Amino acid sequence: MLKKAFQVRLDPRLHEQLDFFSTMTGASMNRLVADALELYLQNLAVELDADLSDTLRRVRAYADSESNVARDVDAFVEAELALEDPAEGSIEGPRQTSAVSRRLGSILAGLG
Repeated sequence: MLKKAFQVRLDPRLHEQLDFFSTMTGASMNRLVADALELYLQNLAVELDADLSDTLRRVRAYADSESNVARDVDAFVEAELALEDPAEGSIEGPRQTSAVSRRLGSILAGLG
């Protein structure tokens, strides 16, 4: 596989450390940077995998809880409809309204 070259701008202190370790180990500065970058990216991949796994676990837990909420709401509605509610009101015919109430009603109806 062909290797690609690109420039990296290093802080002068970091460049001095790289030069020092290159001299001490006999490895080229390029080799040290490539090895260090490979290790860094491997560690980053492990961290991201852990973060994404945790995020996926939380999304799945949320989705499960949402389906439970929907199921619970359905059960509540069914229970409410199953029995007659003595507190439920009923309309007993047309109510008489005042002229002000009728005028206000027509104004509000015109807004919709």
